[in-house]
Amino acid sequence: MLLLSKDEIIDLKIDELSDLLILLDSKLEYLIDQANAQLDADSSGIFDRAEYFIGVGFVAMQQYIADTMQYSTVRKSEALNLGSVTSQGVTHISVINSAANWWKHESEWEWYGESGIGNKTYFSICNIVDPINYPLSNVLAFLVAEKTFCLSSAIPILEQWRDHLVIYTQEHT
Repeated sequence: MLLLSKDEIIDLKIDELSDLLILLDSKLEYLIDQANAQLDADSSGIFDRAEYFIGVGFVAMQQYIADTMQYSTVRKSEALNLGSVTSQGVTHISVINSAANWWKHESEWEWYGESGIGNKTYFSICNIVDPINYPLSNVLAFLVAEKTFCLSSAIPILEQWRDHLVIYTQEHT
């Protein structure tokens, strides 16, 4: 991200992220079409495959968050509390971060008996959606609300957060 003036931002990372999310969206669209054409799409694993691609999308969004914060003096805990807030009182950006952590670490929790990141992420997701049945699909649907169900519909949330981060950084330096 490059800040040119107080009101103008050039953000090359958002363009890279958008390109990736559009690719993932095309795969999701294909899977949704497959699901609609089958009588029992759940048992064929289509929804599990969609969860996988949505998880990749959330991790890419998390990488964007990290890239954007890279040159900021704002601590991660502060940055995740910036931007728009859900009806549950948590920021959309922290939900994206938790969804990415869910996808990356969920399979480790039982295997290693770890509870640190797992419990925090689990409870963050539980406050938003049912974590048992396709939690990432449900988180995405929650985040994009009335917009098209696709990963790229989350880009405005990230851009709004980025703008809040820039303002917060300017006010606190």
